[in-house]
Amino acid sequence: MKQTNFHTHTSRCHHAFGNDEEFVRTAIQNGFEVLGFSDHACWKYDSDFVAHMRMKLDEFDDYKDSVLYLKDRYKKQIEIRFGLEAEYFPKYMDWLLDFCVENEIDYLIFGNHYYGTDEDHFYLGGAKGKYIKGYFDTCVEGMKTGMYAYLAHPELILRSTGGVITPEIEEGFHRICKTSQDYNVPLELNVLGMQHNLRMGYEEYPHSRFWQIAGQYDVKAIIGMDAHEVGDLNKKWYVEYSLRNPQTGEMKRFRHYDGFSELKSITERRVHAEKIIAEIKLKLEKGNDPFSDKTITYQDELIYQMTASRWGKEREAVICARTYLSEFLVMKETELAHSSYQTYKSKLRIFCEWLENNRLGDKNVRCITEEHIHMFFYYIADNTHISRRTVMKYKQLLHTFFDYLLKNKKVIPFNPVINIPNLGEKRDEAARPIPDTIRKKLTDYMREYDPQLLLICELEYYCAIRPKEGIHLLVGDINLENATITVRQDISKNGLTETVNIPRQLYDDLADLLQVGRYPDTYYLFSNDGMPGKNRLGKNTLRYRFDRIRDKLGFSKKYKLYSFKHTGAAKLVNAGINTWELQKHFRHKSVTTTERYLAKRFGVNSHIIKVDFPDM
Repeated sequence: MKQTNFHTHTSRCHHAFGNDEEFVRTAIQNGFEVLGFSDHACWKYDSDFVAHMRMKLDEFDDYKDSVLYLKDRYKKQIEIRFGLEAEYFPKYMDWLLDFCVENEIDYLIFGNHYYGTDEDHFYLGGAKGKYIKGYFDTCVEGMKTGMYAYLAHPELILRSTGGVITPEIEEGFHRICKTSQDYNVPLELNVLGMQHNLRMGYEEYPHSRFWQIAGQYDVKAIIGMDAHEVGDLNKKWYVEYSLRNPQTGEMKRFRHYDGFSELKSITERRVHAEKIIAEIKLKLEKGNDPFSDKTITYQDELIYQMTASRWGKEREAVICARTYLSEFLVMKETELAHSSYQTYKSKLRIFCEWLENNRLGDKNVRCITEEHIHMFFYYIADNTHISRRTVMKYKQLLHTFFDYLLKNKKVIPFNPVINIPNLGEKRDEAARPIPDTIRKKLTDYMREYDPQLLLICELEYYCAIRPKEGIHLLVGDINLENATITVRQDISKNGLTETVNIPRQLYDDLADLLQVGRYPDTYYLFSNDGMPGKNRLGKNTLRYRFDRIRDKLGFSKKYKLYSFKHTGAAKLVNAGINTWELQKHFRHKSVTTTERYLAKRFGVNSHIIKVDFPDM
């Protein structure tokens, strides 16, 4: 039997890495007799859609010239085939057939990645709902065309699912195997998927249950490396074992390569492997903990810097994600507020730990694909039960980081943070305006038991001052003589210094608290003991106090501290105040922001701009 691999991707698909000739030389060194190049097919779309996970049309000629050149140059050492991996996109199949005939493509691999076309972004790895049936329908229809040499990774639908096989999926596997038998289309045992399973610690693809079903039919099988980097073609000897990390509960894979390369015969290598296995077992029995060794946890900038330095020295040719993390964070520290900067650090740490656990930490950053990014998002959504809002924060942050690598450092060909699915729990977390009866009970209670909390609520209601702005107010910001409050640039949400008026309903409470001249101007308005002081309250202190009172009175959690701002806004809208006055009151940078606020919070699509626009 020949040592072959027909499933090899080049860097032109924008998620693989390695020079074409390097693939050929590595294949020769490792005893391959046939090597097939099968980059992701370039489609001629009817739309202006640009795919980032496949070769583009203008890259095809270079791909063809390179493969045919290598085919001729190494013809005495290895047989090279010129192929493509393509989906079944019904609307484009006539074009694909003509394209393959015109360019004398040797073979097509059927990689069923997208439903319909990838223009619609319905990725079938881990498909749910109606797309489960869609995945199997597409597999069957594609195999029946007779255009494909074999079906790649037939269990791709189990990707990112934990390998759970439902009755619907099992039925679909039978459909695939029956069609494979009837139309003589081989099924691929995907080696890249095997590596994926080892990283995850459980089966997804390939899956033993699928091959048990395949055994019930007269089908043919083919092994496909699905090589995305040169190292995927190496046949190195090693001892591998997996252990569960007691801290994370996740399986971690360990490999030992030492000593194999010096041994010539298979017998010698087997003896050496058995020796290593015995030593590992002995160490484990004696209580040796492989997790006690220092691992990279990315807890602060120092660790980022240390790892970047280490990897810069040890792997100068490999530009991994952590190489630029410290530099990126230093840049962001000067741009962001402290709280936002802390968010960047913590979420990047989680992302990098995920890269480490999935053996991507030391890979060239070019190897991090859209698929990897999607895997990460499925991981955080499934394992942390985060909200959809938090998922969007991760998306924004990672997109910014990879944009930095793309535009500033120019070390990646495209930003892989695209087409992120709507993951995470959809929670209605918005603060709601508070009805009059409930608001009266809240204010009466606060007036008796927590006057300081009532004051921040009044600042929200009457002055549209946000709680985060309010706790940073100084005594000197309050001008009782002019009945104004200055919201300084350094504390305002819009980054501008602006003055707001103190309504008569609020004036007396502020006057009573301040007792003109009693407190220095540098004192915080909200400090301990309900009085101004040198040290301001913590950012969440008032919110916690409000939540306790609300819960004690038995009111809905949809009413929050921030609700008082929305309540004041609702009152002004009902009173007929125009949009321009509202913009000034809310301190929005533009009237468009005010319009969006009204539409989002109150369903108000104001007609003022249309019918009450001020004259020039």
